[in-house]
Amino acid sequence: MRKRTVLALLTLLTAATLHAREHTIVLGTDDAWNRLASVDRIVSVPGRQGFTDLRLEAFRHEPGPDTELLIQFDELPLRDSTGRYAVRSADPELAPTIARTGRAALLVDSPDDVITVEPLAPGLFAPGMQWGSFTVDFWLYPVQLADGDTYLSWSAREGAASDFRDQRFAVQVDQGAIAVVFRNFFVRPDGTDVPVRLVSNARLIPRTWAHHAIRFSGETGLLEYLIDGRTVALTHVSETGRQDGSVFYPRIAAVRTDGLRIAERMRGAIDEVRIERRFIDDLRVPEFSPAGGRVVSEPIDLGSTGARVLAIDASIGTPGLSDVFLYYRVSNVFGADGEWNPVRPGTRLDAVGRYVQVRADLFPDTRDHLSPMLSDLTIAFEPSPPPRPPAGVRAIPMDGAVRIEWTPVRSANIVGYRVYYGTDSGRYFGDDAAGASPIDAGNVTSFIVDGLANGTLYFFAVGAYDEHGRMHEYQLSAEAAARPGRVHR
Repeated sequence: MRKRTVLALLTLLTAATLHAREHTIVLGTDDAWNRLASVDRIVSVPGRQGFTDLRLEAFRHEPGPDTELLIQFDELPLRDSTGRYAVRSADPELAPTIARTGRAALLVDSPDDVITVEPLAPGLFAPGMQWGSFTVDFWLYPVQLADGDTYLSWSAREGAASDFRDQRFAVQVDQGAIAVVFRNFFVRPDGTDVPVRLVSNARLIPRTWAHHAIRFSGETGLLEYLIDGRTVALTHVSETGRQDGSVFYPRIAAVRTDGLRIAERMRGAIDEVRIERRFIDDLRVPEFSPAGGRVVSEPIDLGSTGARVLAIDASIGTPGLSDVFLYYRVSNVFGADGEWNPVRPGTRLDAVGRYVQVRADLFPDTRDHLSPMLSDLTIAFEPSPPPRPPAGVRAIPMDGAVRIEWTPVRSANIVGYRVYYGTDSGRYFGDDAAGASPIDAGNVTSFIVDGLANGTLYFFAVGAYDEHGRMHEYQLSAEAAARPGRVHR
């Protein structure tokens, strides 16, 4: 019975010792994700127990070769992603909580919130520019629908003062329905106007996001208005209003007046305004990017080159067919770009190095439009133990001094040794030499402690330290003793 009790006690002590050496670093929760080096298509959302979780950002378009204008209301100052236009507003207010694309949307509740867009380089809105195929689309979240509400508009003018023509393109509310109006925008070869008006046969639901698109085909003359991918009005800009082989094209007037204006009059929110120089066939917009999103931690210092990464764990939620993949890399060089190693959460590892980076790739369920959630990432590691003390310590008496010699510790991160001495065995508080105990001997294998009193017995021990100055304070070398005297001259 006694033997079993002793063995059980030893097992518990061993387990406690091993557990005490394992440390953890948590990204997320109390850390609030402050140690992330890069975040791509990921947003922060309120999580469990008042902490912050990460999920996929709502899908947003990227500018392509045919993109004329792309305004995403994700951050201030507002800007056009193509760099072609200056975006101006007196005091724009962004709302992350109701964003339909990206990270935020533009809140609008007064005419002062209007966004004006001015060209910085030649483009579709240059005077006299004739357009071909085009698509204009945007997201709309109306609080209410009131006649005269104008979501998007362009105005210009041409002709002499006594015989001018106003040009206008607008998406506005008229008699409770949304109308797309073109006046002096599409023109015949002789310059006369082809008036066009498309009126939606669908009623918008207040406080609900809807995707609006106007697209024109320069090949067929088809002009179409769609809401959430469904055609609500169409015509052909041709001689007969049908596909008859004739096509009349848009042409920009000579003098810009108000120019392009967004949210000129409305209450609600608007998101991602885009103009493409092409007829977009597929206007479906996914909830999240099929490519998913990614977060990468900054290189995290584990303290020394001998540290061991034991596990990478995570608190994740993967509804439906969504998923989260974890990766890590370890290096002794800060910021080194090494190969990423895949790892399953909680799998035991044995990777040695001072710096560790972790990466999480989040993928959506594209069928049911679901995003995974990431609550935290945990790195379990074992710090490099301080170096062991040297062996073979000898004390050689001299006149007023003692020469200490030892066998070097075989370790690449040893940078020096400390010599402890005193007049009582095991108590190294000597202060009558050239230096008080302990004395930093440097990276050598012998050292002379001088200034000692002849005839006094001194006790010595040696410890090794690494590049961080760490050593086993309670694990010194075997003790050696010597009595200096004049007889040792």
